[in-house]
Amino acid sequence: GRVVLNAPSSGKAAAPSKVVEKDLSGALAATDFTRGLLRRETVWKWLSLSAMARPPMAASAKAAPAPAPYGLHLSTGTYDFGPGGASSESSIFFRDAAGEPAFDFFDAANVTFTQLDTAKPKTESRWHVAGPGGLDLTFTPHGGTFHGDIHLGVIDCDLWHMWGTFRGRAPARGPAGSTDAVVELDGAPGVLEDHYSLW
Repeated sequence: GRVVLNAPSSGKAAAPSKVVEKDLSGALAATDFTRGLLRRETVWKWLSLSAMARPPMAASAKAAPAPAPYGLHLSTGTYDFGPGGASSESSIFFRDAAGEPAFDFFDAANVTFTQLDTAKPKTESRWHVAGPGGLDLTFTPHGGTFHGDIHLGVIDCDLWHMWGTFRGRAPARGPAGSTDAVVELDGAPGVLEDHYSLW
């Protein structure tokens, strides 16, 4: 797979059923291209977000740094080739305390995705995502959700794909980072996915 987060974007977006146009200058984009041979039975959870976030403050800094592009891409249950079963595609894109662009892999082997509103359909429920490095996020769906449902005996698929926003704390570096190296997110746009496949 290949992931691109925090790519500056420009242009306009328009919905076919509406006359509203949205100016995308200054927006951040994320793409996720996956190509691989997955297990016969695959269960995965996935999230991706790109937002402006305030980076960790350097000990010598006199003032808090300005918000900078931040991206988080986490998956569990697929591409789990890293130490302890961590997904090889889980990654963080951020600016470090010196303001330099940085990238780090993230150990998603111990990340949990929990549906909070179990009485609601998955596409309408809030979700909690927790893990190492101070990861503590709540995801709220805001429409544009998709539920793929295929049951053909030898092929079985349930896919819940939800667009929404994330709120909480996320690590600014990978598993070697300390828990105080976090960014605060509030209303960060992104996607969360819960997928079961038998193929």
